[in-house]
Amino acid sequence: MRPELKIKKKIRALEHRKSLLDALIAFVRTHPNIANESVLRQLYNRTGLYFYDTAVVRPLWDDRKGKVTLRLDKYSEEMTYRDDYDPTDPESRTVYKDVSKMSEKRLASIIDKLHKELHPDDEDYEDDD
Repeated sequence: MRPELKIKKKIRALEHRKSLLDALIAFVRTHPNIANESVLRQLYNRTGLYFYDTAVVRPLWDDRKGKVTLRLDKYSEEMTYRDDYDPTDPESRTVYKDVSKMSEKRLASIIDKLHKELHPDDEDYEDDD
């Protein structure tokens, strides 16, 4: 492969990675209360927002749309032991394909419902209703 093509490929890959971070930054700015309830977590080759043993907001590059989407996945350590969970199938854990435009109130409600679904016996959990 010619050096110019290699350089273009590397630049495009870096621009995509930067776009993922920019989308996550924009989400944190527009959803400060939700972001406050999460921590940054390294997810293989990207960074996401992790809601303690309940969910992950994962930035993904959508080739069809040519932009970044922020997917909400349910996640719990206990899920790995469930029969209906397949770690290789993103559809088994995806809750919403893009939450970037979702209101903070609606997203908080969804995360609360996920927590109740994944941890039905957790009496210490507080809703912000």
